[in-house]
Amino acid sequence: MDPTKAVTLHTEKKRPADWKRDIGGRDEKKPKAEKEEMEEPAVKPTWLSVGLVVKILDKSQAEAYKRKGVIRSVKQEKVNTASVELLGDDVKMTVTVREKHLETVLPAVGKPVRVVKGESAGATGELRKLHEKRFLAEVAIDASDGVRQRVEFLQYDEVCKLNR
Repeated sequence: MDPTKAVTLHTEKKRPADWKRDIGGRDEKKPKAEKEEMEEPAVKPTWLSVGLVVKILDKSQAEAYKRKGVIRSVKQEKVNTASVELLGDDVKMTVTVREKHLETVLPAVGKPVRVVKGESAGATGELRKLHEKRFLAEVAIDASDGVRQRVEFLQYDEVCKLNR
């Protein structure tokens, strides 16, 4: 609460957005079918895609905790999950991890990246520079014509290393 602003005790209480009253004073009722449709959770969009290098932060998977891996497949159901093949071992090991337990990885300068969030999501490019003080990655995004590139400054979690 800002002490410099005036406060009034006569404020109207806020009501939920779906609460409506008609002129007669009765509550407007929705048909049962509409209520059921609204209750079903829609599949949330995911930033996960095949070929990204991610870091696993799931403590319940002790053998994979804080290790990097490559996403091999993505399942979009009620909970977005990915099959991740761990990097670094001679034996190929694949684990299934929920989206909330995965973190993007930044590559070295000059290596390929994919934009995973924002208006350029899905575009690939090259990491040009890291601006550590501002926590920004300077990315040269490949143009569709293959000739021009545009440079964008993106937050660290908006770009991810590509496995090539």
